[in-house]
Amino acid sequence: MRRGFQFYSQMLKNDWRFFMDIDEKNIEIIAKEIISSIRSKEMDSLKNDTFDGNQIKSNKINNKPPSDTSNTINSIVAEIQNSLLGINKEKIQELIKLIINNKRIFIAGLGRSGLICKAFAMRLMQIGFTVFIIGETITPAIKSDDLLISVSGSGRTTNSVNIIKKAKDFGAYKFLITSNDDSPMSEIADSFILIPAPTKFQSNIDETGSQLLGSLFEQSTFILFECIIDVLSKTLDLERDEIMKRHANLE
Repeated sequence: MRRGFQFYSQMLKNDWRFFMDIDEKNIEIIAKEIISSIRSKEMDSLKNDTFDGNQIKSNKINNKPPSDTSNTINSIVAEIQNSLLGINKEKIQELIKLIINNKRIFIAGLGRSGLICKAFAMRLMQIGFTVFIIGETITPAIKSDDLLISVSGSGRTTNSVNIIKKAKDFGAYKFLITSNDDSPMSEIADSFILIPAPTKFQSNIDETGSQLLGSLFEQSTFILFECIIDVLSKTLDLERDEIMKRHANLE
């Protein structure tokens, strides 16, 4: 506090053009008033910020009590089940055959869908397939005899659209996982699986899902991929020990 007085006092002393007629005692009084005014404004600002934050938190807590977790779990599980049961099973079999018959598989997805793609690619590698994730530095050039599996709920994400367009230019087979059958990507794809779930761009949640944004689509896609892995491992008659040989061992 004392240093602040001395600093402002010295500053005002040096500015002789404005304060040549003010003596030392008056300068210290002015300095104290300046500091007091600054601190008063800062405290008012902090009080306002704190009040606003507490008010928002208070309103959320008082006006909407936390939901029952068990009810939420049951609701999400039911939504996923309904979504998966709505998928065309023939399309799933088509994708499984494509995976078996193609030498190399490229998988593309962005955001949360991209994370699910990586999990799927990991399992495909562990059961013996040659698989690459689009965007990784070690991913090679795609060719006409390769398979691209692209995941996009909306089917409109700019980068994902560009990827599937380029895959078309190079002659690769393009398979899309989506929740929108009327999109640029569904038009370009050679085939697609439609997952009945809301996209992140839908403003109103309907009876197909009550979760945030594209969560239901992403959850359903993950379980769909797990089902495909299970079918592939059984079709290829793979033993657990054989799969574990390909599991990462530098963890």
